[in-house]
Amino acid sequence: MLLFSLDQLTTEQQAMDVAERLVDEAIEASTASRNKRSKIRTVEAKIKRVQKKCVVMQWIKPIEKLKRSFNMLEEMRGELDVQMWGI
Repeated sequence: MLLFSLDQLTTEQQAMDVAERLVDEAIEASTASRNKRSKIRTVEAKIKRVQKKCVVMQWIKPIEKLKRSFNMLEEMRGELDVQMWGI
Protein backbone atom coordinates (compact mmCIF):
# COMPACT_ATOMS: atom_id res chain seq x y z
CA MET A 1 0.00 0.00 0.00
CA LEU A 2 1.37 3.34 -1.07
CA LEU A 3 1.13 6.12 1.50
CA PHE A 4 1.86 9.66 0.43
CA SER A 5 0.66 13.18 0.93
CA LEU A 6 -0.22 15.48 -1.93
CA ASP A 7 1.84 18.28 -0.42
CA GLN A 8 4.93 16.07 -0.87
CA LEU A 9 4.49 16.20 -4.66
CA THR A 10 6.45 19.30 -5.58
CA THR A 11 8.09 18.28 -8.85
CA GLU A 12 7.03 16.42 -11.96
CA GLN A 13 9.66 13.76 -11.27
CA GLN A 14 8.19 13.05 -7.85
CA ALA A 15 4.77 12.75 -9.47
CA MET A 16 6.22 10.30 -12.01
CA ASP A 17 7.66 8.21 -9.16
CA VAL A 18 4.29 8.12 -7.41
CA ALA A 19 2.60 7.29 -10.73
CA GLU A 20 4.96 4.34 -11.20
CA ARG A 21 4.10 3.02 -7.76
CA LEU A 22 0.39 3.52 -8.40
CA VAL A 23 0.68 1.53 -11.63
CA ASP A 24 2.13 -1.34 -9.60
CA GLU A 25 -0.62 -0.98 -7.02
CA ALA A 26 -3.27 -0.96 -9.77
CA ILE A 27 -1.87 -4.19 -11.19
CA GLU A 28 -1.93 -5.78 -7.74
CA ALA A 29 -5.52 -4.65 -7.17
CA SER A 30 -6.68 -5.93 -10.55
CA THR A 31 -5.17 -9.36 -9.90
CA ALA A 32 -6.28 -9.66 -6.27
CA SER A 33 -8.26 -12.70 -5.29
CA ARG A 34 -9.88 -11.22 -2.18
CA ASN A 35 -11.56 -7.86 -1.69
CA LYS A 36 -10.85 -7.05 -5.32
CA ARG A 37 -13.62 -4.45 -5.65
CA SER A 38 -12.54 -2.46 -2.58
CA LYS A 39 -8.87 -2.58 -3.57
CA ILE A 40 -9.73 -1.29 -7.03
CA ARG A 41 -11.82 1.50 -5.53
CA THR A 42 -8.99 2.51 -3.20
CA VAL A 43 -6.40 2.68 -5.98
CA GLU A 44 -8.82 4.60 -8.21
CA ALA A 45 -9.26 7.21 -5.48
CA LYS A 46 -5.49 7.60 -5.11
CA ILE A 47 -5.05 7.94 -8.87
CA LYS A 48 -7.75 10.62 -9.06
CA ARG A 49 -6.09 12.64 -6.30
CA VAL A 50 -2.69 12.55 -7.98
CA GLN A 51 -4.22 13.33 -11.38
CA LYS A 52 -5.91 16.43 -9.98
CA LYS A 53 -2.63 17.65 -8.51
CA CYS A 54 -0.91 17.07 -11.85
CA VAL A 55 -3.61 18.98 -13.72
CA VAL A 56 -3.24 21.94 -11.39
CA MET A 57 0.56 21.88 -11.74
CA GLN A 58 0.34 21.19 -15.52
CA TRP A 59 2.43 18.02 -15.40
CA ILE A 60 1.53 16.04 -18.52
CA LYS A 61 3.63 12.84 -18.31
CA PRO A 62 2.26 11.58 -14.97
CA ILE A 63 -1.30 12.24 -16.13
CA GLU A 64 -0.85 10.02 -19.18
CA LYS A 65 0.63 7.18 -17.12
CA LEU A 66 -2.11 7.41 -14.52
CA LYS A 67 -4.84 7.54 -17.15
CA ARG A 68 -3.79 4.17 -18.56
CA SER A 69 -3.84 2.62 -15.07
CA PHE A 70 -7.23 4.14 -14.30
CA ASN A 71 -8.67 2.77 -17.56
CA MET A 72 -7.36 -0.69 -16.71
CA LEU A 73 -9.04 -0.54 -13.29
CA GLU A 74 -12.32 0.64 -14.82
CA GLU A 75 -12.28 -2.36 -17.17
CA MET A 76 -11.66 -4.73 -14.28
CA ARG A 77 -14.47 -3.15 -12.25
CA GLY A 78 -16.77 -3.54 -15.26
CA GLU A 79 -15.84 -7.22 -15.54
CA LEU A 80 -16.64 -7.68 -11.85
CA ASP A 81 -20.05 -6.09 -12.38
CA VAL A 82 -20.77 -8.39 -15.32
CA GLN A 83 -19.71 -11.42 -13.32
CA MET A 84 -21.95 -10.37 -10.44
CA TRP A 85 -25.02 -10.04 -12.68
CA GLY A 86 -24.17 -13.18 -14.62
CA ILE A 87 -24.55 -15.43 -11.60
